Amino acid sequence: MTAVNGGESAIEALGQGRYDVMVLDLKMSGMDGMATLKEAKKLELFTETLILTGHATVDTALEAIKLVAYDYLTKPCDIDELVQKIQGASNKKDAVEKQEISKKIDRMVEGKGF
Repeated sequence: MTAVNGGESAIEALGQGRYDVMVLDLKMSGMDGMATLKEAKKLELFTETLILTGHATVDTALEAIKLVAYDYLTKPCDIDELVQKIQGASNKKDAVEKQEISKKIDRMVEGKGF
């Protein structure tokens, strides 16, 4: 587990390591949560994202869905619910990653390369 203080630090950490799930707050110093999510998606990693915020709006929830965030939770959040969402996001990430690996193997077997 890695904790960082802002969006820029989160993007830097994503570039240096492998993470199953990222939990983002919408309100962070520097790069906010939505901008961080957009930048993270550009990296094309197998990382699922949960948005956790005390500043929920319909617009930010819709934007998070469009950016394919795993879920959007409001503060205060029940810790058991948060743990359950993190586990669900991790399971989804594993399934997507396995599917992508399987596709690459199929292409190799068919002689099409990666």
